[in-house]
Amino acid sequence: MLSGSDLVKENVKLRYQLDEALTRITYLESLLAIPSEYPQELNLGPKEKIILNCLHKSRGVCLNVKLLDAAGYGEGYKNPKILQVYIHWLRKKLAPLNIKIATIWGEGYMIDAENRTKLNAAIAAKVSLMTRSAIDRQRRAVA
Repeated sequence: MLSGSDLVKENVKLRYQLDEALTRITYLESLLAIPSEYPQELNLGPKEKIILNCLHKSRGVCLNVKLLDAAGYGEGYKNPKILQVYIHWLRKKLAPLNIKIATIWGEGYMIDAENRTKLNAAIAAKVSLMTRSAIDRQRRAVA
């Protein structure tokens, strides 16, 4: 049985672990928030959007296969090679924009700063185009 001071130490330790876990959950949830601004011409499927969003928001940090798999499928997918297939499809769809997903062998995947800038520019161009078309619609409605 633990003494009073040991119970206090254990309580502090558990609270610290809980805070760390909650911080990690918040970070992972932020990775999963999918922007609707990805250019439609990319024709991204739901899983592709989740994976691209995780890579995009990771800010140059290599994301391991388990994390990307969990982001796309929750508890994981039965075929571990399926993530490689989605990365392959993403690479093909991002090729016209000259955006590359890097493979870090033995670790995972990442989008470096240069390619993230290109992706941000494509998103900004789409948002700008959406804003211009909204302004045009408003002008036509007033006229």
